[in-house]
Amino acid sequence: MLKEVLLKYFKFYNTFFLFVISLSTMLFYPYETGLLLRLGLLVLVSVACEFVLINLNKNDSETNIQNTAFSFIIFLISDPQGNLFLPLFAVILAQLSYHLLKSDNKPAFNSPGLSVFILSLFGLKVSWWGIHNGYFVMFLMVLFGLIKIYIEKTYRLQALFFISIISLSFIFTFNPLFSIKQLFVPGFLFFGLYMLTQNLPEALPNMRKNIFYVVAVAIFALIIPKFGFFTDPLISSIVLADLTLFSIKYFKRSKY
Repeated sequence: MLKEVLLKYFKFYNTFFLFVISLSTMLFYPYETGLLLRLGLLVLVSVACEFVLINLNKNDSETNIQNTAFSFIIFLISDPQGNLFLPLFAVILAQLSYHLLKSDNKPAFNSPGLSVFILSLFGLKVSWWGIHNGYFVMFLMVLFGLIKIYIEKTYRLQALFFISIISLSFIFTFNPLFSIKQLFVPGFLFFGLYMLTQNLPEALPNMRKNIFYVVAVAIFALIIPKFGFFTDPLISSIVLADLTLFSIKYFKRSKY
């Protein structure tokens, strides 16, 4: 009953949640005065890009305001004292990825993950700054994240992801305390609650593929740092998992 009410009167829950988190985190960030302007520009570019792509792409019938969430995610994880143009390009690339890179008319990649990964190759720094601003921000992040999971019914996938991370961390380190501590790292929680399943319901309707996907992300997230990648391990892991699934689908089709 609650889910139906939320979906009927509160269709843009994900964007609203990230908007509130973004505003809240600015209250606890003492030495950056241009954050509100930065956020406003990212949202404006995201909305404009969405509008242009909708009008150019006849297959899309209406604007998906939930895609504005891309701008909030990029705002919260990219270094606020870095070059503004790189996050702006990341927002544009996320929208292009969502609308143009499709498999079976569904998004083939995690849009914000792919855009941030590509722009990080050109200097975009991923600092997860917006999630490390006090207990209040973390409380909102977890509360909204749990409501989001309830609405989207992705609790099995998120639970499997967190369990996989803890289990693999223990296998690699044999340190149970370190493994459990992963659940209390704000950036890791934000990734698991908000980024992991971004576009997931559209891209992977098959539960078996979903399970493979989240386990692959967990494995890549723990293996990547050991190879000295200079890109963020969590962002890199989601891109590699997307590429793995896309490659498997491509090779399966090429056989027939």
